[in-house]
Amino acid sequence: MPETMSPGALPPPPSSITRSTTSPPATSLGNQYPNTQSMTRDRIESQGYTVRRLTPQNDGSWRANVTRDPVPTRPKGVPSKVTIYPDGRMVEEP
Repeated sequence: MPETMSPGALPPPPSSITRSTTSPPATSLGNQYPNTQSMTRDRIESQGYTVRRLTPQNDGSWRANVTRDPVPTRPKGVPSKVTIYPDGRMVEEP
């Protein structure tokens, strides 16, 4: 036993044991990417819309059929369609 160790201490583990730190444990892709549908729905609803239907588009955007409560400046509750693009743009259509 080396002189620097106290009598009750355990000796260091043998150096022949190595740990692999080259790759992290496997995870599913669902854990790596956010749920863009729920994020899109939250963003649209934060603008005062009620989402009726949300549809993914081939270009990665989401198109939503929406309504808003009528107010004097917007009596019919327009616009009725909102598109959110992957770059963050939000386009409102009547």
